Amino acid sequence: MINPETHTCSTCKYTWKHGQDGSHECSYFLLETIKELEAKIAKLKQPLQLSYDPDLFAILGRPNFACAQISALLRLDGKDIPKKAEMEQAFTLLYLLNLWLKYGNEYSKVGDKELAALHEKYIKNG
Repeated sequence: MINPETHTCSTCKYTWKHGQDGSHECSYFLLETIKELEAKIAKLKQPLQLSYDPDLFAILGRPNFACAQISALLRLDGKDIPKKAEMEQAFTLLYLLNLWLKYGNEYSKVGDKELAALHEKYIKNG
């Protein structure tokens, strides 16, 4: 805008009319922002505490025989997964847990798409 009617401080959102002195003090706003950020940092430093979640329990309760297909696709995609049921289960659970941590209850949809793409790439079009 060539001739704005007002100006706004990007830090504290203080607004003044064009042509007037815009001097002001942002220190109170900045101190409050620092306190909020310090509280967020302290919270992020806390250990992750998981609680009951049906999706999480579905992942953790997956039996090893239900992990073979996923681990086979991950293996085809370059993951070094030993051909041992316990290791296939561990890698599959790790894969699913990472999806759950990143996407929450959408993890299944995302995982289905990723695995379908791997199936398409390595099995169907082999």
